[in-house]
Amino acid sequence: MAKKSKRRTRSRVPAVSRPAPVRAEVRTAPVSPEQATVQRTVDFASEYRYVYSDLRRIGILALSMFALLVALALLARYVL
Repeated sequence: MAKKSKRRTRSRVPAVSRPAPVRAEVRTAPVSPEQATVQRTVDFASEYRYVYSDLRRIGILALSMFALLVALALLARYVL
């Protein structure tokens, strides 16, 4: 095992001064009140159709597992 030394170690990463962040001025086009209040409609049925199929599959799996548990409970009660 190496002998411990009491000497301070220097940091391996040299200290680098970072430049101050530059603030850029962003200009946007003027918006009329009619454009600001326009709401976009989203058809969630078409956007999330894969979620519906996954939820249906999970529901079918949960019902089948529950039915299996009930069948095993009845089987265990009358056979054992």
